[in-house]
Amino acid sequence: MTKLINHLRFLVPVCLFSALMVGCQNDVYYHQSPNRHVIVLEGQRMSVLKLNDGTWEVAGGNVSWSEDTPALIDRQLQAIVLVSGCTVLKSTAFEAVDGKPPRLIAVVKCKDD
Repeated sequence: MTKLINHLRFLVPVCLFSALMVGCQNDVYYHQSPNRHVIVLEGQRMSVLKLNDGTWEVAGGNVSWSEDTPALIDRQLQAIVLVSGCTVLKSTAFEAVDGKPPRLIAVVKCKDD
């Protein structure tokens, strides 16, 4: 019983610290603008922001650029369509740089345009 208590004394603080560290890690770059939209698709968080009329940017959707890049780009495009309500005409995808996740900029066409 004493061994169990000693293990718990060690494990509880370690588990709490680990939980705090995981909760504090932010692998998604969120735009700083209050106009950003945070969306979750297929369990991946993304930040979507209207840059100007007809141009949107999405950041995140995956923590790395990998062999799964086509799925990442599809997720990012879907996020822009869902948030903007517009059709994507063309897009440019960018790899993760300096700790920021992959992002995509899209030109859209809305029904009202």
